[in-house]
Amino acid sequence: MNTTSLKHKCLTAVVVAGVVCLVAVIGLLVERWRYPYGRRAACLPMMTMGLTRYAAEHDGWLPKGGITPLASLQQLYPRYVEYAGHFAGLTGDIDLTRDVLVRGGTLTSNLSSWCYIPGFHEDEDPPVAVLWDRVDGLRWNAMRAARGSQAVGFSDGSQRQVSAEEWPVVLKSSLEARARRDSEVISIGLSTSLSDEP
Repeated sequence: MNTTSLKHKCLTAVVVAGVVCLVAVIGLLVERWRYPYGRRAACLPMMTMGLTRYAAEHDGWLPKGGITPLASLQQLYPRYVEYAGHFAGLTGDIDLTRDVLVRGGTLTSNLSSWCYIPGFHEDEDPPVAVLWDRVDGLRWNAMRAARGSQAVGFSDGSQRQVSAEEWPVVLKSSLEARARRDSEVISIGLSTSLSDEP
């Protein structure tokens, strides 16, 4: 074998190795762009399934009664959602959230990126948005989506990507439904207390 042939083979091997490395780096960059917070496999689906399972055992009511909305959501752990990392949301700190929940700590907005509206029933008509991430433009698994859109879990256990144009209407509808439910509770409380008077 002559030295020219050996040099050519070595140069070819170096070029091939360089191309392979370049393709790998580009692949990692594309993956990082597509999943800016890392992959969150089935995060929203697991949480909405947990809400549905909870409601099945609580006369159709979704978690409520916690000192904060996230404390209400935490009632799903561990019976209805076993993996504590799902409580971090699509952009929260999975490891820290898992450590706090496993030790019996309280879910807070410093740990979790979920936005949750407690106090709804699974039979709301129409279903209302109850769970979404505070960062928009992500799909149910934290994959990048259209800017302004939201991956949303609804009171009936369904989930879908809500467009940026539709999201303000969906959110307003949920907040108005929550306000109506609050006023119903207050009026029921008043009528009960009034009827209890001699």
